[in-house]
Amino acid sequence: MSIFKYKVIYIYFNGGALGRTRFLWSIEPLLYKLAGVKIVVMAYGGDVQDMSRSPNLLFKHVMGIDYPLHGRLRQKIARKIDLWTRYADHVISGCEWVDYMYHWDTLMLAHFSIDTERWRPIPTPEIETGSKTFKILHAPNHRAIKGTRYFIDAVEQLQAEGFNVELILMEKVPNQEIQKMMATVDVVADQLVVGWYAMFALEAMAMEKPVLCYLRDDLKELYITAGLVKPDEIPIINCAPLTVKEQIRNLINHPERLSAIKKRSREFVLTHHSLESIGKVFSSINRSIEIFPSLSPPNL
Repeated sequence: MSIFKYKVIYIYFNGGALGRTRFLWSIEPLLYKLAGVKIVVMAYGGDVQDMSRSPNLLFKHVMGIDYPLHGRLRQKIARKIDLWTRYADHVISGCEWVDYMYHWDTLMLAHFSIDTERWRPIPTPEIETGSKTFKILHAPNHRAIKGTRYFIDAVEQLQAEGFNVELILMEKVPNQEIQKMMATVDVVADQLVVGWYAMFALEAMAMEKPVLCYLRDDLKELYITAGLVKPDEIPIINCAPLTVKEQIRNLINHPERLSAIKKRSREFVLTHHSLESIGKVFSSINRSIEIFPSLSPPNL
């Protein structure tokens, strides 16, 4: 693959083809520069997560459980953040990645985009409220980081109290199966540790499913103050390990809450995470670094 045919590359902080090499990773951005390729760098998670910079103590704790060797990469991660920040033409941040990064040119809630035609509400048969089991879907890729045990404990305690509630756990199954199951549940449980939402939550919201997820107060304040989102616009049901049980109890006792959240959820995704909305941001970034579509020359 020749890099000379590209005008711009969107790349993560762990690099591209040379990212896993022992020494050559440090010259990769220079090679793009020599080839005349503009660089837009953005995070995805593990590429920037130098946990010494995180204020989230529980996140530090569970990272050691799910990724016991991650701490050994801390210095290299820090060096790569410095390297790509220095040579990038544009830097994007968002999520809780702001904890680990010291500079960005564009701040986003997250750069995740979703096909809202593929992920859309699927009608399901109405079930009489009195006989219905309140179903919650949780599909963790890493149990400690997602806070799976807190969801399990909360549901088991509510079941012991007599509530008709079920937690459906799906792990290591195709995405199509997740989507089919998602259409049948009342609520989707995302995560209780990281402090921000990601793709699983977006898939659920696009299908008009209310989402249980932990959103850090300081991150919400940042994105509201930065003008990226309005106060109370994010329709996620915010909960933490110590509050998730009461949030679920409240939803079971007050199902009318779910109806309003459903519509707001899809609207939020359409506004902030559709292919079109993220595409507009990327197009603006491209123009800011003088990259224009070949078929649409700039108006000079």
